[in-house]
Amino acid sequence: MLDFDNDDLVAETSPDLDLDLDLDLDLDLDEILDDVQPDFFRQGLDLYQQNKVEESITAFQKEIEVNPENANAYNNLGFIYYQKSQWSDTIVACQKAIELKPDYAEAYWNLGFAHEMLEDYESAVAAFKKGLDIQPGNSEIYTNLGNMYVRLSQYEEATNAFENAVLFDPENSVSHNNLGVAQYQNGAYRDAVSSFQKAVDIAPQYQEAQNNLAAAKARVDPLEGLEIEI
Repeated sequence: MLDFDNDDLVAETSPDLDLDLDLDLDLDLDEILDDVQPDFFRQGLDLYQQNKVEESITAFQKEIEVNPENANAYNNLGFIYYQKSQWSDTIVACQKAIELKPDYAEAYWNLGFAHEMLEDYESAVAAFKKGLDIQPGNSEIYTNLGNMYVRLSQYEEATNAFENAVLFDPENSVSHNNLGVAQYQNGAYRDAVSSFQKAVDIAPQYQEAQNNLAAAKARVDPLEGLEIEI
């Protein structure tokens, strides 16, 4: 999982959105078809886990040469291309995985991450939603979907996505924080206070959520925290 803060997403006076990416490397060898020779596939996994990235790419490419119908190999190749910041190559590999295996939720999600890095947020939304249609209930993907809606300034849709995220993982402080951001941007300041407070309750050292909570409280009661001299 990759976590980063996007400081330039909103104005300095607005809450900070905590972006949460989750990429999927397919490690389930049981999904490989019976006619697939697993040597290159397993070799690719082993090499990647040994941090031998280029050798891992070569192994998965050889697997595809031998077994061109192996969707798992294409997805894993796309995952590694993502790690190398080769976003366009990720898209090509994941699209091929989906062509071979239309119900491949992880490939749709990895496709969404690559579209995000290319700032094609609408395509990222479409990919995340398709993956969730296939495999609903993934809190982290709902959070990523919400993040894309925030980038598109679609705060109502973002709120719905983050609400699903906290529904499926009530203890995810990042999802509560990002829900608060969407609510704040949509003018629902009291709801935002509640969401930021929940994030802080879960993770007391979560500085972004603390800052956001203070900003939202100031919107609800501009005089809160001010000392008046009489």
